[in-house]
Amino acid sequence: MTSNYYYPLEQIEEVGTWAGGVARELPNRVELTIFIAAAPPAIASRCRSNNGFACVVSASAFVNSQEEAASVLSMLHSCPALNACLLKEPNLPTPIDALHDVGAMLWPEGHRYLADTLWTNSPPGEPLGALRDHFVYAPSPKSLAVFAMSTGDRRPLPDAAYSMGGDALLLCYAIWERPEEDAANAAWHRATITALDRYAVGHYVGESDIIGDPRRAERSYAAANWRRLQELRRRYDPDGLFAVHAAGGVATRRSAPAE
Repeated sequence: MTSNYYYPLEQIEEVGTWAGGVARELPNRVELTIFIAAAPPAIASRCRSNNGFACVVSASAFVNSQEEAASVLSMLHSCPALNACLLKEPNLPTPIDALHDVGAMLWPEGHRYLADTLWTNSPPGEPLGALRDHFVYAPSPKSLAVFAMSTGDRRPLPDAAYSMGGDALLLCYAIWERPEEDAANAAWHRATITALDRYAVGHYVGESDIIGDPRRAERSYAAANWRRLQELRRRYDPDGLFAVHAAGGVATRRSAPAE
């Protein structure tokens, strides 16, 4: 079950500050996310002053009954900015296919993309405010930001696939359609990510620009894990068969394969 609440972009710092507290109270079976996305048609006219974008608080409960889902999602009613809410979609039945449909809508096929990510432990209002200040000038109405918050107890997960983490994962996408719009969208995305970097404690290696900034690869791992990975590379791949994205640059295969 999912609940969505749409707010004016001006409210994003207040909403983010509140959500940071709520995230610690929600069970970890609830996924809490703040989006900056194009406003749906029902409220589009009320978001024109913000370049057509809205702040969306979305929570999905992966629980065993409708009653339990409704109970945990009711915490979203506690937002102090609730009187400014533009649209409420509480307690929507959400089979897994519905989540896939939302993903297909937010990340459409046949488009041009730039993506970067960062883990942050900063108070949520700060990076969200920086995002807002850039989205009001975004050249494409399809661009998107995702601020996915850790819920429940932050217990150590020594066997997790990824050793880097934080209180929230911030993902920023420039999404557009035509090649002639490449320069404007690339410049906007680069400026937005530069403004966000000061909030980063690390990155997610799967959606960070480790080619443009190879240091992001190292910062996607806990320090001990990164050292272990480099030792394994030296031991088992001394000739550099596999590409290496490291702090000093991009190292590729040292010798060309035989013709």
